[in-house]
Amino acid sequence: MLHDWGGIIGLRILGEHPDRIARVCISNTALPVRDPAEPLPPGPHPPSGPLAGFQKMVREAPSWPHWEMLRALTIADLPQEVVDGFHAPYPEPKYLVGNRQFTQLLPTTPDNPMYPANWEAWQVVQHGELVGEFALSPQREGAGESGVRWPFHACDRPRRSCRSPARPR
Repeated sequence: MLHDWGGIIGLRILGEHPDRIARVCISNTALPVRDPAEPLPPGPHPPSGPLAGFQKMVREAPSWPHWEMLRALTIADLPQEVVDGFHAPYPEPKYLVGNRQFTQLLPTTPDNPMYPANWEAWQVVQHGELVGEFALSPQREGAGESGVRWPFHACDRPRRSCRSPARPR
């Protein structure tokens, strides 16, 4: 199951070890890519793209109760006990340091060191031969801004089982 941030990590693993994975379920995630053959634009490279604002908010907000963000991101009303379950691992703000730092690793500048490996993984993933479930929100279908690739855009509608195009052998 590849979802949200876990999808960025999982899609890299899928691209680097496709022989170890037979089925996958992907939900609202992406694989930020940049073709390493394209020259870098002249610097400096301030953060931009769909994740830059999120990074800024997490970096600068005095508090970041991400468990409360779930209410805005879900279709159904979440019972308080569900929200409390997402809050439980973070009884004090000091426990959010790792989460805050992780968001800053997301590629929002063209020189991010994650891009070359993501690009190589995408070359495998987009031509892979996997069967899986793909539940993408309508905003995340197809290629996004800043080279973000929402996986398996060959599926013609969200919440559908599909097979990615066959991998050349």
